[in-house]
Amino acid sequence: MNCTGDQSCLHVKPLNHYQTIFGVIELKPLNWLFLRWSLMRGVSLLKRAAKVDPKKAIGFYEAAYERFDAATSYQPGSYQAHLKWAHGLYNQARRQEAKEQWRTFTQACEKYERANEIEPDKLETLKFWGLSLRGLARNKREKNPDLCYQKACEKFSLAAAITLEEHDLHYHWALTLYQQAGKKQGTVARNLLDEACEQFSEAARINKKHPNTYNDWGAALLSLAALSQGEEHQLFLEQARNKCLEAESIKAGFASYNLACISARCGELEKCREHLEAAHSGKKIPSASQLENDPDFRDVRKLDWFKELAVKVRSES
Repeated sequence: MNCTGDQSCLHVKPLNHYQTIFGVIELKPLNWLFLRWSLMRGVSLLKRAAKVDPKKAIGFYEAAYERFDAATSYQPGSYQAHLKWAHGLYNQARRQEAKEQWRTFTQACEKYERANEIEPDKLETLKFWGLSLRGLARNKREKNPDLCYQKACEKFSLAAAITLEEHDLHYHWALTLYQQAGKKQGTVARNLLDEACEQFSEAARINKKHPNTYNDWGAALLSLAALSQGEEHQLFLEQARNKCLEAESIKAGFASYNLACISARCGELEKCREHLEAAHSGKKIPSASQLENDPDFRDVRKLDWFKELAVKVRSES
């Protein structure tokens, strides 16, 4: 959800005064109008930033932050100003190169923290704070990604205590656990994957028509299969296939890459080829480097058709 496009986010209750460490200060009508204008102008600039090339958007983002800074100068306790500022930083970080993201995600987390101090336990604040923390965890500059993953899940848990019926919340919580599990091994990884599957299940209960939920759920089950043996291994593979087929029934081709991984694991090499070709034609295939190094394809990596596909993917990048 991109809140910068939601006009309802512009609601700010009129104040005649605000509290500072020096006591109550009168907020003159002219200053109030300036505060409101600063918020509206800041949100308008964020909308413009979202519509242009990331490099051209920098000026719009900086101008928006100047407006929010002005708003917080007039009213330090403005929840909306800090929240909109945080949303802008979060959305900017998502469009940046990895080397620039860390600083912007860090700033977003600081603004969400301040917004939460002003008006605690707001669903919107907690959810996007969690997403920003996950962004930090995935950045190579972050020195303690585990702590960021943990804090992100804590924010999602607090948000879930406010409402249990938001699909997006449970989906991103599950995805965060799944991504953290990818950095772990053995029992720790398995426990995280089990928790992720529980959250994917909850997300699917709320929204049965979201292909990402089933596709990523299938990926988590495929990871569990890689940590298992014998009958349990086969059971997880079949469960993963079923979830991916569910995603396919909602949107054809959406889970073709994961289905190729499952087929390769099951020794179904021709099916693997069919699914990979579908993933390629549907632009659901990763980079050639990821494709060639995916452990699921160890049994097909030396086949001519796989090598040809990898060359084709590399030439198109």
